[in-house]
This record gives sequence, C-alpha cells and structure tokens, in this order.
Amino acid sequence: MPQIDDDDLDDHPSHMDIDMSDTTTPDELHIDTRTPHERCEEAELRVDHIIWLPGCGTGAGEMSAATELILSDLDRVLVEMPALQRWITDRGLDVSDDEQVMDGLSDWIRAQGITGWLVQVATPAMTLSGDQMQWRTYSWSHYSTNWIYADTWDAVLVAAHCWVDSQRAGERKRAWMARDRKAAAAAAALAATERTGISTAVVDTATDEQPQRCTRIQSDGKPCGLTPPCPDCGRCLVDVPEGA
Repeated sequence: MPQIDDDDLDDHPSHMDIDMSDTTTPDELHIDTRTPHERCEEAELRVDHIIWLPGCGTGAGEMSAATELILSDLDRVLVEMPALQRWITDRGLDVSDDEQVMDGLSDWIRAQGITGWLVQVATPAMTLSGDQMQWRTYSWSHYSTNWIYADTWDAVLVAAHCWVDSQRAGERKRAWMARDRKAAAAAAALAATERTGISTAVVDTATDEQPQRCTRIQSDGKPCGLTPPCPDCGRCLVDVPEGA
C-alpha cells in the first residue's frame, strides 16, 4: 500500500481545510429564530378560529360547529375562497339557503380533494403618532379580523403576517394623511390670520373626528352600531364593549 507523507496532504484531493473559527450568528445570516408564538405576539396577530376543511363536512347532513361558523360569515369566506364561490355559482346553489351551501361545501371538498385550512385571524386597530409615526396606541377592544385559506399551516402563517403588515401600512398611510391635512389646515388658518388679523382655531381632525357607526338594520330591527366595515360589509372592524 503506498504511503502518503504529511507534506502531501495539502495537495491530496480528499483533504479539505475546515475553518473552525467561524462564529457567524443566525442574526448575521438573517435567520428568524423566533418561535411562531413570539412572531405572532410581536406582530399583535391573534388566531380566532381554525377550521380544517376536510373534517368539517363529514357529518352526514348534520351541521357542525365549523360549518355554522362558515355560514355565519359566508360573504367574507367566499371572498377568500373564490374557487368555492365559483362551485356554488356554477351549480346554481342559493347562498341564502344554509342547507344548499352546506351540501355544496361538502361536495366541493370531496370532489376537489381539498386539504387546506380556513383560519380567522385578528389584529388590533392602531393609532400612530410621533415625528416618524413610531408610537402606537391600541387596545384589543377595537380590532380587525380576516379569513385566510391556504393548503398548509406554514402558508397560513405567511398570509396572516402579510395581512397584518398590510393593516399596519394602511394605518401608517392614514396617519401621515391626517398629519398632512392638519398641517394644511394650520397653514390656511395662519394665512387667514395674517390677512384679516383674526385668529382662527384649527380643529385636529386626526383625533377629534370620530368614525361613523354602521346604521344597517339587523333582523332584530336594531342598527348594527359597529365601526364599518362590519361583518356583513367586508373585512370586519369589531368594537368589543369594555369588560366583555
């Protein structure tokens, strides 16, 4: 057997130099080491309802709690699941008939081999302030919800965080627009004061203007009273009474 001198090792094809001093951290590699709970907590993301679709239509005609939940918010569910909407429309099913929708949902799940998840997520409505809108004021007594459908749980979480990011972006845009309106109103008031010598008060519409409540009349004859868009009008913005 041929002998290999130590001096020949550097040139040998099987020899590899391994740098054991590499101290690169996960942060430097941009690896997210947070747990799913930590990510949701930092994003102020809450999961309210989880429905595994293959298991929600197997009650032999009996309505499950999951099916009842879907039917109670059907308009918003169909927005998130256009394939189900097309299935119902193509078969001429009456969306106001719970039994037809329930049967259609079960048939769709079976025929299409649906294996995904339908999840309702929530995040509080935030008010931003500060020079760079860096301060956030919020409470879970005032929050938005949205339905998300995806084939895998990882995809659900990605979509949920994207939805929360879009909520934060909308809040930031509205906050900057409100500040611009206030600055424009202040400039106009100053110009009017310089022109007339009469001081004009400026109303802070960013904080003093309250959103209008939904006046849609419900089945009990009373107005909805939520801050639009309410559950029957699109993505939900919910007001929960203090102490509820």
